[in-house]
Amino acid sequence: PLQVAPPPDPAPPFAPQATNAVGAPPSYQPPGLSDSGANVGALPPPHRLLDTGAADLPPTGDTMPPSARGQDIGADQMNALELGRERAINERAMPPLPADPQDDDQFPPYPAPAAPPPPTVVRRQTAQSQPIPAAPAPGYSANPFRPTGDTVGSIQGGSVAFPLQMQDAETAQIDRDIQALRETLAPTAQAGFGIRTRSGDAGLDKLDEFTVPMEATYSPGGTGTLKLAVTPTILASGTLGGSTSNQQRFGSQALALVPGANGASILRGAAQGDQHATGVGLDVGYDFGSLAGDIGSTPFGFREENVVGGLEWAPQLTDTIRLRLRAERRAATDSILSYAGTVDTRTGETWGGVVQNHGRATLEMSAGKADFYLLGGGAQFTGTHVESNTEFEAGAGGSYPVYRTDTQEVRVGLDLVYFGYQHNLRFFTLGQGGYFSPQSFTAAMVPVNYKDQVADNLSYQIGGSAGYSSFHENASPYYPLDSGLQAQLVAQQAESGVQTEYPSRSQAGFAGTAHAQVDYRVSASLHLGGQVDFEHSTNFDQTTGLVYAKYVFDGTGK
Repeated sequence: PLQVAPPPDPAPPFAPQATNAVGAPPSYQPPGLSDSGANVGALPPPHRLLDTGAADLPPTGDTMPPSARGQDIGADQMNALELGRERAINERAMPPLPADPQDDDQFPPYPAPAAPPPPTVVRRQTAQSQPIPAAPAPGYSANPFRPTGDTVGSIQGGSVAFPLQMQDAETAQIDRDIQALRETLAPTAQAGFGIRTRSGDAGLDKLDEFTVPMEATYSPGGTGTLKLAVTPTILASGTLGGSTSNQQRFGSQALALVPGANGASILRGAAQGDQHATGVGLDVGYDFGSLAGDIGSTPFGFREENVVGGLEWAPQLTDTIRLRLRAERRAATDSILSYAGTVDTRTGETWGGVVQNHGRATLEMSAGKADFYLLGGGAQFTGTHVESNTEFEAGAGGSYPVYRTDTQEVRVGLDLVYFGYQHNLRFFTLGQGGYFSPQSFTAAMVPVNYKDQVADNLSYQIGGSAGYSSFHENASPYYPLDSGLQAQLVAQQAESGVQTEYPSRSQAGFAGTAHAQVDYRVSASLHLGGQVDFEHSTNFDQTTGLVYAKYVFDGTGK
């Protein structure tokens, strides 16, 4: 009789990953993250609705395996993963061949065991709020839990047939963890070209920005990630028109208006010229576990140069709740005046270069497949010869995946936003700051996002949001810091007919955004990609675009 040794027990089913990544940012970025307000309009600046920027390279994603997050990762752990992969393969080795029927030294016959059931396949689900994952290296399945259908061996000559998958779930997951560790620890270099264009009046709130962001990362001793970024930047706003309605809204030009023929005011003296700025920004950052920080500067070469930076601590309070605390000093990038500073040709006064000292606390929660957040914070705004300002912000929202497969997901959410400033300083006369600063802003937005891992080396996402926003601005004097100039303007108002203050206004209406992002792995080490964002409100449009290339040294995977 034949004796068949029972095959080893099949691998236990693997527990699926949590469907929601605690601590991942919401799909709709609430107000005031890394820059200040944006332009005049029913929408806040781009970072308030979308956490993207032309000068920022795309996120690399959280590729650290769960067991290693927040720990020192070195050669010992890498070797342990390699050993685990080999052990998983060996434990699934081919069972022994049937006993020789001619052999007289046989145990009493036993019935042949039934063929073992195939291993349970568990589909990995990725939380929506994570960025598009980097495509794995060639030879790795985008979904390691998907069976390949290939068989490397089987036993014939009896009723037992034990097929082996070429890549079972456990071995594939170990391989992916090894690849993730390599990409996390390996040095990287990336560079891109970004553009940001915003509608508005030439020489004032209109802005074209061109950047060439370059970044290198390294994990010293396998502990944390060190980042060095260099960003050449060009800003252009155009030439302020020669009409009195335009000239009087810049610097101290309103005081240069005199009565002309037929009662019209004319400009006495030189008109304000072209508005532009160039410089190179620097930034050094380090993150480890729940801590991250950076320090740098606004571009060297701007009229106003400022030290910027930030510190964030994001402890995991429970399995489903994370607290995120952030303190930072960032530039207000809404206009040339607020970002780079400018000069008044009439008086020679330089003003602008606004920075915000900002603090925020965010509570991020997961409940099943849904993600929720609640935040509050405030900031103080200062600049050269610009009136100081304060801001308060609050927000809440959440999102839920309405459709999800192994490689695709559609997520819908709701976001509620409120922020308000003490003073309205969005204008461009002396003492004003040139950044959007309404006394109250509210918005309710419904974001929808779709992402797809098309192949092992290609992923993309598209989406947008639609909703309703409203804001109110108080009246603001032409020269909030110069009482003498303001009094002079009031005294000659009867002659020149110029305004002495900017009137209050309220506005409400439709607000919407759209975005797209793609990442393509050309080889095991080289990524190419790009992203584009569009923002629209009742009196404001902005488009941001970025193309990039990223190289991972020693990113071969195996």
